[in-house]
Amino acid sequence: MGRCRNCHTHFWGNPHFCPSCKTDLWYEEYNDENWDFRALQEEGNRLIAKGNYEKAAVVLKLALDQVMYKHAQHSMHRLKDAVSDFVWLYSNEAADISDDRITDVLDYFEEECFGQPDKYRENLMQMRRDASRRLPQAQYREKQGLDFPHLRSYWEFAPVSQVTDQNSVSGYEPDILEAKHLLLTESFLYLYLNFSRVMKYLQAQDSLNTQMVTDELLPLLHPDLDMEKNGENDTAKLMENVLCGFLEDGFEELAALYLNHFDEAAVTKVKKRCEQIAGEDVTSTAMLEMAVFAPLLASEKNGKKIYEAMVPAVTEILAQMNQLHQVLSETLDEKERKNLQHTISILCAEYCGMYGVGEYLLGLAAQTDQELYLDAMDQAAGNGITLAAEEMMRSYFYGRRGCEVQPGYAKFYSRLVSLRHVASSISDAVEGVEGLEMLVPGAEA
Repeated sequence: MGRCRNCHTHFWGNPHFCPSCKTDLWYEEYNDENWDFRALQEEGNRLIAKGNYEKAAVVLKLALDQVMYKHAQHSMHRLKDAVSDFVWLYSNEAADISDDRITDVLDYFEEECFGQPDKYRENLMQMRRDASRRLPQAQYREKQGLDFPHLRSYWEFAPVSQVTDQNSVSGYEPDILEAKHLLLTESFLYLYLNFSRVMKYLQAQDSLNTQMVTDELLPLLHPDLDMEKNGENDTAKLMENVLCGFLEDGFEELAALYLNHFDEAAVTKVKKRCEQIAGEDVTSTAMLEMAVFAPLLASEKNGKKIYEAMVPAVTEILAQMNQLHQVLSETLDEKERKNLQHTISILCAEYCGMYGVGEYLLGLAAQTDQELYLDAMDQAAGNGITLAAEEMMRSYFYGRRGCEVQPGYAKFYSRLVSLRHVASSISDAVEGVEGLEMLVPGAEA
């Protein structure tokens, strides 16, 4: 016999709700300080093994709540097990779990996967596939607006092909592979993708200094920004200065935007800080502004507003490239010509990166649509996004995403990364295969 903690009514058996006051008895049983995340995860797994699925769902909800909202300590392995069990209950319709709840759990696990071994992202992909069998996604592409950002009606920026084609004035065709290490634009993509982890890090600090940003914050974003392991490069140093600048003033507004809370005053403040920081670092204000806002263009909720705010900066970049082509056509000194060509290529690479950021984020949003996912990642890789190139490498090197094992294709994407000298473990693995011939995907044999 049991007794309700709320109304003190006695009951027989193991009912879910109190027969008298309808209190959730299972919730009350496990919502206790004696039950930490690990204990709840193990209990949920035990209940599934016994076939007590509805009660297991309650227990796993409590376990995941502790991690997601109370920041309980946890290992990635146990978190993966808890999420996997939760997805199993949902996908097999074994328990009452809402679509929104499973989406939030998978999104949270995806955030936790960044910077972790590849196996966890593989687990995530499989869990998303399992959940998609039940999620109401028959029309999800239309419902969620999963189109390439530049296909939306308000997008009027010049296409990449127009910018990269040989210029009729100077005769010089920009080479985006001339940009070494990460692009500034893709660096802000990684900041956007890892923003929850960045916030957790910052909230845990009593104070901050430049060394902490260099040694601890930048490596959270991407290995190529880890100057201690991979050496200093221009983008890493610039990101250090930019992040320090925003942490001094304007970070609250940047955080609001990166957490998908659009506010015109925040946009104005962030643009102003970009101008100030760029002036201190002798960096193009327009290029920095484009890099900061690029990850937000793919937002179904705020993309159009961000687009409108970005138009002046992007227009200025296009004007700068056109002007540089004109100056190049009138310059005879070979050294000066090389410098002009390099500047044009860097501006072009960052512009392509803006497209690539949107393509990469589309790919993430469309992970249950294999064809759209691969198409988006392929285009993002071609526009300079390292994570996209790495995804395509894994797909062909290990035979994932419906791709046949084709190491020669993997080497093509590896070259996109290695020629830019970007630190990448999967690229190192592919390049380390002796005698591997590079094949271009889609080219005729």
